[in-house]
Order: sequence, then structure tokens, then C-alpha cells
Amino acid sequence: MSCGILYYRNMKKMLFGLVCIVILLLAACSNPAAPTGGSNANDNDSSDISDVLVSGATLGAKFNWLIANAESNTSYTIEVTADDYIVPPYLSFSDKKNITISLNGIDSERTIILATAGPMFLISANVTLILNSNITLRGSQNTYLPLVQVQKGGSFVINEGAKIINYQDSGVILYSGSTFTMNGGEISGGRFSSDGGGGVYMAGGAFTMNGGDISGNATKYGNGGGVYLADGIFTMNGGEIFNNSANYGGGVYLAGGTFIMNKGKISGNTSNYQQGGGVYVAGGNFMMNAGEITGNTAVRAGYNTGPPWDYTGFGGGVYIAGGTFTLNGGGISGNTQGGVFLSDGKFTMNGGEIKGNIAGFYSLSNLSYGGGVYMYGGIFILNDGEISDNTAYYGGGVYIRYMSGGSFTKAGGTITGYVSDPINGNASKDITGVVQSNMGHAVYVNNTPVLRREDTAGPDTDLFFEYNNGTPAWSGDWTVDE
Repeated sequence: MSCGILYYRNMKKMLFGLVCIVILLLAACSNPAAPTGGSNANDNDSSDISDVLVSGATLGAKFNWLIANAESNTSYTIEVTADDYIVPPYLSFSDKKNITISLNGIDSERTIILATAGPMFLISANVTLILNSNITLRGSQNTYLPLVQVQKGGSFVINEGAKIINYQDSGVILYSGSTFTMNGGEISGGRFSSDGGGGVYMAGGAFTMNGGDISGNATKYGNGGGVYLADGIFTMNGGEIFNNSANYGGGVYLAGGTFIMNKGKISGNTSNYQQGGGVYVAGGNFMMNAGEITGNTAVRAGYNTGPPWDYTGFGGGVYIAGGTFTLNGGGISGNTQGGVFLSDGKFTMNGGEIKGNIAGFYSLSNLSYGGGVYMYGGIFILNDGEISDNTAYYGGGVYIRYMSGGSFTKAGGTITGYVSDPINGNASKDITGVVQSNMGHAVYVNNTPVLRREDTAGPDTDLFFEYNNGTPAWSGDWTVDE
């Protein structure tokens, strides 16, 4: 990492600290207004929850009263009746527990606009902030800090109809021990985020996405246009991560931690540096049980202005450079620049499908490799599932580049071939769409000798290839070109 980047990040931390001090001083000097309705609960009885509707002439006045007067085991509701600017409140309450703050937009959509530099909300331990319908948080074009920061022990919830928009860094950042639940709404319009995570950056904690959209975010220098996962657990049960862009991992960048995809969609995202349009796995564990990774692309910035053969990238759907990716169900489909690219790490396919992906053609040679899976290195184990209807010049279904090492084991599942199934089979085609011969419709291994499979390799057909320390080894029903 360069000295310039370290200096920049240290300056961000110093700015963040100064902002927090200013916020606390402002809160301490405010004159509290009286609350409307409700009562305070006993600090020691978490089962007795009081509800308070906070009053005040402005949104800032309501938050000032809350910061000065909040009690444990109390749920506070703040009604936002008009668009309003806000000086960032620090939602921290010493020696208090179990405080919930709900923001509700009244009558129509209400926008809360960041009035000064800094994050809009800092959520500390024992505090839950809930955004309900008709609430929009809008960032400032002059603030290069995440709009919402959830610290250890804090919780954040977005419900249907709420929005976080137009910010210059991540929309939400999570730290170790924090939680974030997205039941609906949207996080969109991030435009800077040098550290990655245009929509959400996870330094730790737990993020559960049940619905809503993370869309239209872009990182200027970083990775993970939609989500950057450095640590923690992201469970995707619904919703969509779409139309985001980044250097690597247009939709999701996984550096560490665990991503569990049970449902939902990662679609229409772009890697500007040609690797991992939908998902980039550098470390950690990505487990796909259901859902779709579809319609993503990996292109070089300034290229690929026309069809997918103008310039090539790799792993339009998924790029695996480390860690593990396990496909148990769902589909990786309709991506350009290939479905899955494996350069290192481990890819295990226990179910699901890799279907209808197109490998990008090199503009000079008019060649392409591995429409479904391109294996450059690492370990690929196929136990079940189907790889079908993918297209490339070499290896319509799977392409293996021997010189980079690694191993491929097919113990089950199906890799279709054009020879057996011209309709749904993987196919070797040139740039004009003409079907080729002896280029590995199902599988092509760039070995000496060449190994290939033109017809379908079904569940009962075992295939194995390994390249280790300069020595290739293989077994199974291959066509061998001596």
C-alpha cells in the first residue's frame, strides 16, 4: 500500500474524530424540549418497554432532546413532517441500554439532508435506529465519510420505503459486533468510496438483507461497488444488488468473512478492471444456496462499448482469486466475459446451474476461453448440478489452462456438449457464431497432449485432471489429441 493511501486514510480518521467531538459539544449545549406522550422505563427491567413520541420545533431539536433525556428500555418515535437539514447527532447514551429510535416520514416522502461534514448518524452500543417508510437520508457532496456508521453493539434497520441516497463514500459501514437488517428500501447513488463498498462496507458485524435494493453505486478507486465484505457475515435472503460498478467486484467484493446467499439477485453489475462483474472472491467464504448471479460483465474501462467481443474480461459472473466459493443451488447465468473464473482458491459445485454465459473474445486474436468456467489455477470440484448452454471458442463449458497448476475433479453433475445436445449443450463457437470442431464443447484442457470432451459428460462420467510441479496427470473418459 502506498504512503499516499495510508496518509489519506489517517486523515479520514482524524477528521472523523474531530466531527464526533463537535457533535457531542453541540448536543451538550442544546436546550432540551419537552417530550409528548409516553413515559420512561425502569433501567433494570428490559421487559418493560415504554414508547415515547418525541416533540420539537425542528428535527434537530427533537434529536437534541433525545440525546439529553433518553432512558433505558424505551422506544422513541420521531415524526418527520417536512424536509429538513440536520447537524449529525451522535447516538450514544452512557450507562443506558435498549434504546430504539424510529424515524417515520409523515404524509409523503421526507428527506433528511446532511448539513455539515461528517457521517449523518453514528449508532453506538445499545442503540437501534430504524428507518421506516417515507424517510430518505441524503448525503453531502462535500463529505467523504460513510453516511451511517454502526459501531460495536449498535443496530440499524431499513424497512420498505426508506432510502439512503447521494453520498460520497459508503452508504453504511458496519464494525465488529454491529448488526444491520435491510427489509426493504434502497441504498443508491454512492460516488466515491476509495476504500471500497459503494453501498455497504463491512469491517465486521452481521448484515442480513431480506429485501430492498443496493444499486447505482460506484467506487472511484476501490472494489465492491455494491458491497465490500472485509469481515463479518452477510446473509442475503432477498432483494437485489444491481447496476453497481467498481475496479474489481462490481456487485460484491469478498476479502474475508462469510457471504451466504439464500435468495435474491446480483445482476447488471460491472467490473471496470475486467475481473468479477458480479462477485469477486479474494478471501473468505461465499456460499450460494439459491438466488441468481446474472447479467453481469467484466470489461476494461473505455473498452467494450459494443458487443461482448470488443474486449475481453474474466469472470463476468464470479471471479475467484482466493478463499472458497460453494455453489449448492441457484444459478450463475447470462453473464458476459464468462460465468466463473478460478485463478486460485477453491470452487465446489454441489448443485445449481451455470448456464447461458458467454466468454469475451480477445479483440486481436478473436479467441475466447471457458464460457461456463475458466480454470486458470486453484481447485475445482464438480459433485452435482449442471453446466450447460455456455459459449466460448475453447471450452464452451469448461476451459482448463494446464500451465497454471491446480486440479479439476468431476465426480458427479452434468457438463453438456453440443455433439449430444445442439439445443442446450455448451458450444465452441467463433466470433461470428459458427460452431467449431474439436475445441471442447463440454471441456477443453490446454495440455500436452490436449484433453477434450465434445459430448455430454453426465453424472456417471468421472473426469480428472491435475497439474502439479510441472507434471500433468489425468483420468476418465477424455478424447486425447496426441
